[in-house]
This record gives sequence, C-alpha cells and structure tokens, in this order.
Amino acid sequence: MCPLSNYFIQYYFVQMQHLLRPLTLIPFGAPGVGKSNVLNILIGRAIFVSNASAASGLTRSIRSQTAFALGDPTLIQLTVYDAPGVGDLQISIQQMILELQSGVGTTVSFDVTLMVFKASDTRITIQEIMALKAMKAFFDNFSSRKVMCVITHCDKVPVTEPWIAEKLQMFKKYSGIQLSRDQVVLFNNTRDSLKPLVKNLAPSGDMHVKTNLQQEGLRLMSELPNDFAAKAQHEGMTPEELQQVKKLQLQHDEMRKQLADGEIQQQQLRQQLAQPNYVYIDHGSSGGPCN
Repeated sequence: MCPLSNYFIQYYFVQMQHLLRPLTLIPFGAPGVGKSNVLNILIGRAIFVSNASAASGLTRSIRSQTAFALGDPTLIQLTVYDAPGVGDLQISIQQMILELQSGVGTTVSFDVTLMVFKASDTRITIQEIMALKAMKAFFDNFSSRKVMCVITHCDKVPVTEPWIAEKLQMFKKYSGIQLSRDQVVLFNNTRDSLKPLVKNLAPSGDMHVKTNLQQEGLRLMSELPNDFAAKAQHEGMTPEELQQVKKLQLQHDEMRKQLADGEIQQQQLRQQLAQPNYVYIDHGSSGGPCN
C-alpha cells in the first residue's frame, strides 16, 4: 500500500474516532508562565492572547477553542480552555470561581488538566501550590493520573532530571498530587516539543467542575495559610511572595464575608417564602350594580 493511502486511512480513522467528542483539557498555573502560548502551539493557531515577556498573566476570562492537535488533521481533536492564572493578584479566587461557573459550567467533560510552570522557578512558588490545590479542589473525579505537566522556558533555562524530581516531590508534599516523570513535558517554544504531550493524552471524560465551587474555594483559602507557613519554614519566601500572602488573606476575608452575606439573604428569603400570604378582597360598600 502506498504512503498516500496510509495517510488517508489514518486521517479517516482519527476523524471517526474523535467525531463525537474531542479530548478536553484546561491548564492551571501561575500567571505569566506561558499557558496561553502552550495552548496556541498545541492547537496550531494563535487564538489566545500571549506575551512571552509578560511578568503577569494576560488572560482575564475563560475562552475555549476546538482544533486538531498541533494543527495536524491526522492527529486527535482537542478542545482547550484558556483560564486566568491561579494566584494572579488582579484576579481573586472568587473571581476565578465565577469564571469557571460562567465560562465552563458543570456539564463540560474534561479529560486532562495541565500543570504549567517555568523552568526558571527553581523553588516551588505559592502560586504553584495554589494551582495544584485548585485543580484538585475544583473538579469531581480528579486524580493524579489525569494531570500532565508542561515546563515552559526550556529554550532559555537548562532543566536537569534532579531538578524535575525535586519539583515533583514538592508538588506531592504540598498538594498530595503524585506525578511520575513520564507525565512531564519540556516545552522549548516549538511544535515538536509538544508531541510527547499529545502522545500521552488519554481520554477519561469524567472530570467536571464541581457544583459547590464556592464552598470548595473557601476551604482552599482556609488551608493555604498553613501551606504558606510550611513553605516559609522549609523553602523560604521572597519579599514578593510575602506581599502576595497578605493580599490573599484580604481576598479570603472578603470571600468569607460575601458567602456569609449570601447565606443571610437566602435565609431571609426562605423565611419570607415560609410565611402564609393572605389576600384581602374589598367588594366595596356601595352595593351598586357592576357594569
């Protein structure tokens, strides 16, 4: 059989296999690590706003796009969701929850979550801790085997195997998410460097955004101070991270207040609905005929 015939057989096989539902994924990670750029190259289209030199994230709302992996029609179809970076001080956890509820909802089936981080982040950051704990808290049927890691900036910073092993150990320590080396992809800003990611994507289709995101977000925010204290003791914190922790504490307090106010309003509404409604009809006292 000629190579051209093999190509068309593979093409139609892939078309039929993924006609009903593309593999669906969403990235997590600190702002400015290059999530949007990874997605653009992953789908072979410059759809999402990206700036490799940005110090903070450019994504402010969730968007999605469906395309063939790496822009190749012989490969699987993907639906990717570009989301704001967890820990972005311009976007609170509460705002991200609202984005997930409005931009994704609870009916979308996800196969994979991507944990994206930079090769230049030598130690675990508080934003990486938040991203890992958020992906674990926000999805039903989440498991470590449904995670793929993408290390960006590998074309600028050399990455060693001991560094990867230490990073994965830190991820497990602070989130309980245990990842193996074959779940890690080194991204050097090229299409070819994402081929191992496409090869290892596996369908599951049973991860959904939780319906009780507000409660999960509040629980997440209440756990973070202990995680940050442990990080400060064992790995240390930069002055910038200390400022971020203060900002996050204010966000946590505001989120608790909003939820408490919402509970009060719901309780008042329930009380009003429980009260009987009496209707008084005034037939008038004139006794005249009605025309």
